[in-house]
Amino acid sequence: LSIGFPLVFLSVAAFMTKPKLDLMGELDKAEAMIQGDQYSSAVDFLGEKLFPFLEAGQMSSAEARRYHLLMGRGIYRGQRTLEVSDPRNDRFVLVEYEHAEHFGAELEGSDVEALVETRLSLGELDKALHEVGRLPAEMGARRVAYLKRIAVESLRRPVPETDRALGIIAVATFLLLFLFT
Repeated sequence: LSIGFPLVFLSVAAFMTKPKLDLMGELDKAEAMIQGDQYSSAVDFLGEKLFPFLEAGQMSSAEARRYHLLMGRGIYRGQRTLEVSDPRNDRFVLVEYEHAEHFGAELEGSDVEALVETRLSLGELDKALHEVGRLPAEMGARRVAYLKRIAVESLRRPVPETDRALGIIAVATFLLLFLFT
């Protein structure tokens, strides 16, 4: 018994002093995969290696914010690269970006574009229009292109939504005048 106690104590002490996994370092690896166009690998890595920490509540807000942002980017860009449009993946993209913003992420223009494209893919024209309004000012030409797509999609509906299309055309015309004057 006297020999067992020190062994248990040493085991507990070793466990308590075991270095914690550097989650930011692991997130750096996932980001490098995404930057290297290895989207599937990044999504797998995030899901297998880091999701357990997220699920167990062992991530800081900064780590969770970055996790969700990288997961959203990885799923979206992977799907685009494969030229696949799966509504289930689209929903995951939206959820991941929503969680990232919940944890304080400020989305880049490319992230907002991912949201616009995803909403358009799902046929959520009103929500896509809202996302277009979030694009940075320097993406004015992209904004106009998205407005045109939304107007065209509005007119292609089984019951054409002409009021929406006309309103969007008016906004796009104003933006074009603003951009080129």
